This record gives sequence, structure tokens and C-alpha cells, in this order.
Amino acid sequence: MKILHTFLLLLVGAAGGWIARQMAPAVFEFGSDDHEKTEEAAKEESHEPGMVEMDEETQGRLGLEIKEIAAAAMTPRVAAWGRVLDPTALLTLDGELTQARIAVENSQLAAARAEELFKGGENVPKKTVEAAQAQFRLDSARLLALDRSWQREWAPLLKDEKDLPGFMSALVAGKISLVRMEVASGDPMDAMPLAAELLISANAKPAKVTALAPAADVDPRSQAPAFVVRCEDSLRPGQSISGWFETAAKAIPGVLLPRSSVIRHGPQAWVYLQEKDTEFRRVAVPTANPMAEGWFVADEAIKAGDKIVVTGAQAILSTEVGAPEE
Repeated sequence: MKILHTFLLLLVGAAGGWIARQMAPAVFEFGSDDHEKTEEAAKEESHEPGMVEMDEETQGRLGLEIKEIAAAAMTPRVAAWGRVLDPTALLTLDGELTQARIAVENSQLAAARAEELFKGGENVPKKTVEAAQAQFRLDSARLLALDRSWQREWAPLLKDEKDLPGFMSALVAGKISLVRMEVASGDPMDAMPLAAELLISANAKPAKVTALAPAADVDPRSQAPAFVVRCEDSLRPGQSISGWFETAAKAIPGVLLPRSSVIRHGPQAWVYLQEKDTEFRRVAVPTANPMAEGWFVADEAIKAGDKIVVTGAQAILSTEVGAPEE
């Protein structure tokens, strides 16, 4: 009996040793995989978001163009908003003025002719002469009233227009638009703005204003300074427009980012800043100040002398985050 008991103990011990030897490699292998995964995670965590390393050969293959940004300055702006005016009132007034001028010329000739015949002893009663003179005075008064409306409402804007009939024809054809712009609430406007620009859409170049003048009235609700501006673009009456007025205040220093350098990723605009020959960092930039050539940025993340990617930024973004995101 003792012999059998001893044999069983030896058998159980041998089996336990065999099981331990079989499980040891698996345990070691599991621990090795976990260690490798930890190292990979550490490497990923050490990679700074927005940083891209790219050798010169890859840069050439992608056609990257890098430019050193020069200093620029922007005239201070005052935000404005408004709407495109219906030109019907202006066109109607212009037509009425033309008719009134013709009427004055005709009645003046008729009055002079009647008076000449009366004085010459012709068979023209004095009553006819008086009626002709009265018609001339009536036509002159109507012309004066229309001209005063013109001077008050439209003359400040169109005083330098050399070809008024041509302007009216372009207005009818929709080649020229008139926009009433009001200074945004809270922004000061102590003097006549130097210039203005209209932002037709977020991604389009600002539309340059060719003439501006104070509006004839002020909105009773906003009480904000208002101006009527002329734009050489085809806009629909009633369309809402945003923009800005340029003031005479001291210019703001900064840089001008070319349009081709700015890309979109999510809700933010970005540029790639070259920090070393093969290293690029993605930097967020504001787009609150669009210009005809790009975006003006005050001295913040991007400064004069920095090198940025002006061609191929989207290719770098694709390398960094995968498929391009608009």
C-alpha cells in the first residue's frame, strides 16, 4: 500500500512539472507581445500631432514649393453688413429727371414763343402767354424737386461718374450692383472710410468697391452709420452681404498668406511651417481677414521670415492623416 501511495505522488509530481514546462513558453510569449505593444504605443505617443517628416526626394516627387513669407501690413478695418439694393428707385428717378428736363425745355420755348407773338401784335391773347409762362414755372419746379432728391440720395455716390447713361445701362443689365452697408454694432466710425470691400462668399476673393458715399438715412433700429457702395459684380437685390470699411488708423503689421498655402482640415484653416529641411509642422491660422491675394495674419503663429509650403500642402496633410479631408 505504501508503495502504491508513493508511486501516485511521483506520478502527480511528474505531471505537474510537465504542465508547467508546457505553459511557460506561452506565458513568456504573451508577455513579449504585450511588451512590444507597449513600445509601439510609447512611440506613437512620442510623435507630436501636426509634425511630418519628409525626405527631400519625397518633397520633390510631391512637387512641394516652399516660400519665405515677407512682412505685410493691413489698414485697420471696421466690420460691416448689409444688403444689395433694388435699383428700381434710382432708375425711376433718372427717368423722371430726363422727362422733367425735356418738359422744361419745351415749356420754356413755348412761353418764349407766345410772348414773342404777343409783343409782335399777332393774334395771341395775353391769357395764352400767361398760361405758357405758368406751365414753364410748373415744369421748372418739378425738375427742381426731382433734382433735389437726386442730390440728396444719389449724387454723392455718382458725382464722379462721367458716363451716367452707360452706368444706368450697366445697372439694368446687372453688371453693376449697389449695396447699402452698415457698420456692425459697437464698432466706431468717426470719419469717412477710406475704402471698402465686400465678402460675397467665404472662399471667394473679396469684391472691391469702386465708389462709396454716406447713405441718405439711418436705420431707425440699428442707428449705425450707413454707406452706399458701388460694386462691379452681379449681385441679386436683397442679397445679404458682409464686408468691412478701411479706416485711417495706424496699419497693423503681419504677413500675407497666399491662398494656395492655406488648407482646411475639420473646421480649422492650416498652413505647414517648415522647421527643418525635412520637418514640417501644421499650424492653425485665422481667416478673419481675407485679401485679394490670400489671408492677412497679424504677428502670431506665423511671422515674417518663416518658411511655409505654398504648393503641395494638401499632399502633406494626406501623408499625415491619410485621405484628404475637406
